[in-house]
Amino acid sequence: MHGHRIDLEPPPFAFDTATVHYAADRPVRPTHVRIEVELDFAARAVTGRCLTRLQAVREVSTLTFDAVELDIEGCEVNGARAVHHHDGRRLDVQLKKPLAAGAEATVEISYRCVPRRGLYFIGPDRQYPKRPLQAWTQGQDEDARYWFPCLDAPAQKATTEVVATIPKKMRALSNGKLLSDEVKGQRRVVHHRLDVPHSPYLVTLVVAELEEHVAQAGKVKVRTLYPKGRKADALRCCARTAEMVKLFEDLTGRAYPWGDYAQVFVAEFIFGGMENTGATTLTDSVLHDERAHLDYSAEPLISHELAHQWFGDWLTCRDWPHGWLNEGFATYSEVLWKEHADGLDEADHQRKLDLDIYLGEAAERYTRPIVERKFDSPIELFDRHLYEKGALVLHALRRWLGDADFKKAVHTYVKRHGGGSVETVDLARAIEEATGKNPDRFFDQWVYRAGHPALKVKLEHEPEARSLKVTVKQTQPGEPYRVPLLLRVVDSDRTLEPVFELERTEHVFHLPCAGPITQAVVDPRRDVLGTLEVDKAPAWWRAELAGAQPARARAEAAGPLGKDGSAASLEALGAALLDEKEVWMVRAACAEGPGRLAGAAREGAAAAGNRGEAPQGPPRGGGGARHLRARRAGGWGAAPAVQAGRCQRVRRG
Repeated sequence: MHGHRIDLEPPPFAFDTATVHYAADRPVRPTHVRIEVELDFAARAVTGRCLTRLQAVREVSTLTFDAVELDIEGCEVNGARAVHHHDGRRLDVQLKKPLAAGAEATVEISYRCVPRRGLYFIGPDRQYPKRPLQAWTQGQDEDARYWFPCLDAPAQKATTEVVATIPKKMRALSNGKLLSDEVKGQRRVVHHRLDVPHSPYLVTLVVAELEEHVAQAGKVKVRTLYPKGRKADALRCCARTAEMVKLFEDLTGRAYPWGDYAQVFVAEFIFGGMENTGATTLTDSVLHDERAHLDYSAEPLISHELAHQWFGDWLTCRDWPHGWLNEGFATYSEVLWKEHADGLDEADHQRKLDLDIYLGEAAERYTRPIVERKFDSPIELFDRHLYEKGALVLHALRRWLGDADFKKAVHTYVKRHGGGSVETVDLARAIEEATGKNPDRFFDQWVYRAGHPALKVKLEHEPEARSLKVTVKQTQPGEPYRVPLLLRVVDSDRTLEPVFELERTEHVFHLPCAGPITQAVVDPRRDVLGTLEVDKAPAWWRAELAGAQPARARAEAAGPLGKDGSAASLEALGAALLDEKEVWMVRAACAEGPGRLAGAAREGAAAAGNRGEAPQGPPRGGGGARHLRARRAGGWGAAPAVQAGRCQRVRRG
């Protein structure tokens, strides 16, 4: 049950070249950034002027900006020309006299660039003559520095202005309010301003020929911008955004913090989406027609990026090792949206996808603590641990606290740290303040420790003792985890739901049962964050498939029955395939079970034939070939333009 065997120890997460990273010193803090850029689409070049108003935390004589591959044409401090040195990555601006602690200065930097990252130009060419002419930015994790000089760290929040000079026929979108949009000859000058501080990686500029639809979500205006002629497809993706806003306001206890909310679909975006403050960028590859909508929904992506407006934009990780506070919350918000909009069964299935993806990475690539400081580049952290495991940890937290205390803890966390920067300890202390529970063991186990529990559960009926014997072993390396394990047993006319608190390598429980056991279901909603193998009589699996609740339990029963391969089990799969009228994932699991059996039989026969042996039937266990680790070859550690997709789900920001 529940695939993903680890036959060999996976390689470590960090390469030999990796170093330990901490947030940089902050001798100065920006308070406002004004970016003026003129875009040359023919040359794919930017002419820019960036004014940064900053305040010294301590006395400083040199101001250092991140400025990668920018051609610096001049620097001024408070209107006077300043000596500067640029090594291609860092720009040092020398002050004529030191800036005292608490004093402010305005630095103006003029520059040009042909950006390889941060800001991307696309347009028609010989191979793709119909490609639209567009430019759009993508700053996460440290790519803002490729298109404007900045203090490029998540904690360096400031209010921003973007003034863009673009071709007359195009329109521009950036953060905050549109202050002006003027046509000057063949050029258009568009000015946006956001008066709430946010991080430099969240500064956005999109320039394209777009149409717009406006809806209302309470006091929030929801703007959807899309390619010409794709209105129906765009609204099909975003139709329930207003309802999502209401849900996330309730979850966080905080009204949407950024004024209007815009969602813009662009061509060839390098991620699925990016949660730029108040103006999410989305790939137009998720736009789909009415027929495709029967089988596909973009709502996981839409809800993920919207949730980031709170978790990531309003509360921003202080540095990237704590990035799960952005991505874990946004990924779990997909599950919460599913639960709210489509019901518990759909939410459970969404978590199944998250668990399968995380366990796949853990089995085939590596395990690591969610908070990890040793890496080559921060982009390497944007993996299945940051997203999917982060979401699963939050679900485990919710199960531990209970729904009411979980919501109370989130409200406390958002209220205390809204508008600022956070580390994992801030979430832990908010939980303690809101609920009185000490979560330190929880975070040590799930966030600061690599790996997960590997549970093997054996169920045996003891008729003479009138009891059910439950044997649970933890087989993962290292210390055992503390894990609650729910068992649902149907005994005559009773339903028993004991919760076993696991904390040792092996436990044996005896559950009194008055009459015949008709169902014995382990972890019905599959809440355990880890692998789970259950050994029990096929008749109990068949009973689980036929009538267990919720649907997740019925779907989980299909795999073991397919492996069992007996006539009774195959008949049960066939019956369930026909009887399940409402829950598609149960039918899908039933159809897959015999397919696995047939595939295993074919593989066994082929292997036996190659050895000159008679086939011995399908194997009982799982397993399969392990994939070689492929980071830096188009995987998560590669440059953004070639980063991997998300296992049938687009990679989200």
